[in-house]
Amino acid sequence: MLTFLKRKGYDLDMTDANGRSPLLTHISGRGAAGLIIARALLDLGANPHSVDRYGNNAMQLAMMSNVAWNRRDVGPMVQGMREFPEILLGKLELLVKAGVSLDHENHRGDTVFSIAEEYHCLDVFRKAMELNSKLSEYMTENDASQ
Repeated sequence: MLTFLKRKGYDLDMTDANGRSPLLTHISGRGAAGLIIARALLDLGANPHSVDRYGNNAMQLAMMSNVAWNRRDVGPMVQGMREFPEILLGKLELLVKAGVSLDHENHRGDTVFSIAEEYHCLDVFRKAMELNSKLSEYMTENDASQ
């Protein structure tokens, strides 16, 4: 479906009222579907560096998907659940590989690290940082060998 829309000229970076592109919307959603759609959007050329109207980048929004729902309009099976760690890590790995900044600050001055603390996903953030370090080392080694 996304490939069809892309061929028809659909703008993959078009934003909604909150300044969120389809990538930002899907990366901030919970569950595997958001990860799968985000991967497809990046494969089709969506901008991984976009930010929403609050200055949040995709990495920050992915971390925010770790929120535990505490609303009355969701059923008891959803309340208190967080994103599955392996899905959150998959999102972060995808974004690190796409070059999304881990040093970005939103308009409030929140960094990716401070959001990881606030949304209780520091362990997953650390794994993403390790991946970023390994990716940087790999790129440096490959650049040096060419």
